[in-house]
Amino acid sequence: MRIAATVLLSPGDGPRALDPFTGAPLPDPFPEAPHAGPVHVVSAMHDDIATPELVRGLEARLRAAGWPTTWTEVDADHGSIAMTRYDAELDRFEPADDDAVAAGRRVAELVASASW
Repeated sequence: MRIAATVLLSPGDGPRALDPFTGAPLPDPFPEAPHAGPVHVVSAMHDDIATPELVRGLEARLRAAGWPTTWTEVDADHGSIAMTRYDAELDRFEPADDDAVAAGRRVAELVASASW
């Protein structure tokens, strides 16, 4: 089975970034991927957790290893990129019901179009 495309939402890079499936550090360098489908990297312009600089670094490392990448920045922060807002009192992200929904909808459109 070939994966048609992958979309990464504000993925971090660096020593604290872990593989979401294994929990291991990300490989350095990334393995070559001559037959990989495109990796669409989406960065939140106002993200103070996975800053655009960190996300750009990950995209550059993937590209250097031959992965086909695209880059998109959206007017969002770490929560609104996924239609959530951080609730400091609860110390967690909660579903958003305000302008964060607009940012999340833009991301959802990008994800949906990536599959074509």
